[in-house]
Amino acid sequence: MKVFLPKPAVGNVGEYRHILKGGVQLSDRLTEVPHLNGADVVVLDVHRLSRAEVQFFVTEGSSKGARVIAIDYSDDPNELKHLDVPGIDRFLKRSTVLRQNGQSVAIVPVAEEVEFLPYCIREDIRSLFDSLDAQVRDIDVSCFLAPWETRFGVIQRGKIARKVVTGLPDRFEQRVGLVGSSGKVGRNAVNEAYVRTMARSRVVVTCQPDRWEGDYRTFEALACGPLVMSDRMLRPPEGLVDGEHIVFYDGPGDMLSKLKFYLDHEEQRSAIARSGFDHARAHHRAHHRMEYACRL
Repeated sequence: MKVFLPKPAVGNVGEYRHILKGGVQLSDRLTEVPHLNGADVVVLDVHRLSRAEVQFFVTEGSSKGARVIAIDYSDDPNELKHLDVPGIDRFLKRSTVLRQNGQSVAIVPVAEEVEFLPYCIREDIRSLFDSLDAQVRDIDVSCFLAPWETRFGVIQRGKIARKVVTGLPDRFEQRVGLVGSSGKVGRNAVNEAYVRTMARSRVVVTCQPDRWEGDYRTFEALACGPLVMSDRMLRPPEGLVDGEHIVFYDGPGDMLSKLKFYLDHEEQRSAIARSGFDHARAHHRAHHRMEYACRL
């Protein structure tokens, strides 16, 4: 299938590069073409395209017999940018769950035609895969959340990080806080120090943002092979099973209890970690998202 991907002119284009374009390039069932002529599908990064641009590509694509797929990878589950533009054949949204007080409470009431397209493994860590497999796991637990964080939007993350710091016995080696020279993991590039720390970890504890469900951290961690623990998701990516590929927790106390259990039970920890690693790489890479979006 031939796919045309108009590049956004402005804004953060991390998802465009690493999920949309990277997914098409990685797929052996999709081929990127440089223009509309001959394209079977036009895939629009609607969050970073203007309404006029979306209308143009819808009109031109339809006139040439191409289906138009709109993908919105923005955070706010209430925002559905350009959903009302006539002629879009399929609209997919990444963040679809409402959260209150750091808990997932309801799927946002969106139009029936909006479909769920969750995060996945970003293709910019793909080049590290081979070397990561050989890493020695000499860190018991890593938590890439700031324990002093109290800003609106990440309050729950701060609570989880503080519980790891204050509640875990000293005999366990831990890495808590942001990693890397800049102290941040941006959407345009993956911080190598952060990735390699995950690859050295037996367990990675993460948490969804306060206001929406879904983040890069979950799949970045799964792709690096530790046991991944996350707060419970109302709408987890398809096939991701609690206790089989990942461990979900309900609040700081439950997280700490489960964390201690798996650190003390290596066989169970290792089995879930391996299952999650295999599942993420087999079903949740960028080309899986793009093949699904294009209905392959």
